[in-house]
Amino acid sequence: GESRLMSVVDKDQLVRVLAHCLNPDELLSPHGLRSLSRRHSDYPFTLDLGGMTASIDYEPAESTNYLFGGNSNWRGPVWMPLNYLA
Repeated sequence: GESRLMSVVDKDQLVRVLAHCLNPDELLSPHGLRSLSRRHSDYPFTLDLGGMTASIDYEPAESTNYLFGGNSNWRGPVWMPLNYLA
């Protein structure tokens, strides 16, 4: 009847992390975990470095940037292990 928790964080931290991971308005999607939070569609992250501005926002379909061929759903080699580890 005993249970064990194997985690790199303690129970309280794990509850806080899972609250974000399992929230459909943030990281959880019908197809697994998003690589970028859906929250960034309303609140993009912007960084200003010496006159250069870089920003990241959530784009659910075709990207406005053609860096990855226009498809913002490209996850590269990290998407599958992220979902597997979760």
